[in-house]
Amino acid sequence: MIVRSTLGAAVVAAAFSLASPSTASAASLMTDAFLTHANQDIDFLDRSSRFALENSKSAKLKSFAHDQARDQTLTANRIGDWIKADLGGDKVITGRSVALDGVSPETRKLATMSASVGQEDLDNLEGLNGKDFDDIYKARQKLALEQLRDLYATYAASGDDAKLVGIAKAELPKINRDLVELGRL
Repeated sequence: MIVRSTLGAAVVAAAFSLASPSTASAASLMTDAFLTHANQDIDFLDRSSRFALENSKSAKLKSFAHDQARDQTLTANRIGDWIKADLGGDKVITGRSVALDGVSPETRKLATMSASVGQEDLDNLEGLNGKDFDDIYKARQKLALEQLRDLYATYAASGDDAKLVGIAKAELPKINRDLVELGRL
């Protein structure tokens, strides 16, 4: 059984959802984009994996889902700890609409990235079980993991916050491992 850290999840959720245009942000556009997209993918991977624990009939897939839910919760907690320590808990402005003239190609890539999976995918998974669930779960997990891999690789190579670069670098091999494992299921 996985027990999600409600404190860590609440910190990340609060940091991503409570911000408003009037909130001062210490995060750069690159960091803001990284945090926004990482949160979307991490949340999807975690929540869809919890659905898999309930709806899959495959023991191997349930084992993979268990590991995914645990790993994504831990990552969300690490990012939440960074937000609390470095940004004061609620100073991330997500979805900023800013001119991208003069920003680096890496920042432009992160800022314009669109989510490959989201709430609609979670809604579709919720009503399925067995093989139907397993097939869609694996396809959506692959999309989310690939996007997260690209996000981590980009931020690890050119991110502007050393602690978040460290998190991205630490998570990248795990994501690559998960993609290989998912391909074997």
